[in-house]
Amino acid sequence: MSGSLSPQAAALADQGIRWVAITWVNHAGSALVKVVPLSALDAAVGVGVGFSPVADAFCSDGGIDPAHRLARSDGDLRLRADGTALALLEPASGWAWAPGLRWDRALNQPYAADQRQFCLRQAQRLEQVGLNVLAGFELEWCVFSGQEPAVAGGPYGADRLVHGLDYASALLEALEAAELPWLQFHPEFGVGQFE
Repeated sequence: MSGSLSPQAAALADQGIRWVAITWVNHAGSALVKVVPLSALDAAVGVGVGFSPVADAFCSDGGIDPAHRLARSDGDLRLRADGTALALLEPASGWAWAPGLRWDRALNQPYAADQRQFCLRQAQRLEQVGLNVLAGFELEWCVFSGQEPAVAGGPYGADRLVHGLDYASALLEALEAAELPWLQFHPEFGVGQFE
């Protein structure tokens, strides 16, 4: 199979990668995903995979806001894998990851509501005047088992870290294996919440 792949995809195949998760974040802050087999990576980078603009009408609970202008089932956009940012996600299980860049299929240009491309354009404009952008973000999430927090402990508590040490170790090892830089990790205020 590696003979018909690009050098990037062939190198991933040599590492046992079989699937690539392509993610983007909608306007409700939910990370959404499309998965392609490694054999489709080159097409996912060059042409993209389809997705509906209704994704930006999703609410934080996954429902669709019926009053949102994008709350319709028609139309198709393209989600292109950013091959320059591709990283190993869980190589032992055959997974790699790439952020997605959303494209307007009809206009063959960046989708106006794509946050990643908006930020890239702003960074390019600043570079043109001699400034460089260094930006980051914080992710917060809760870990539950059914209706109960999976990790006990208080707000910002060392007890929560100690109770969830196996979880924390697995998470940080996965970030490092994927070569994703991180600055800090800690229990947050909410029940079962981390940042």
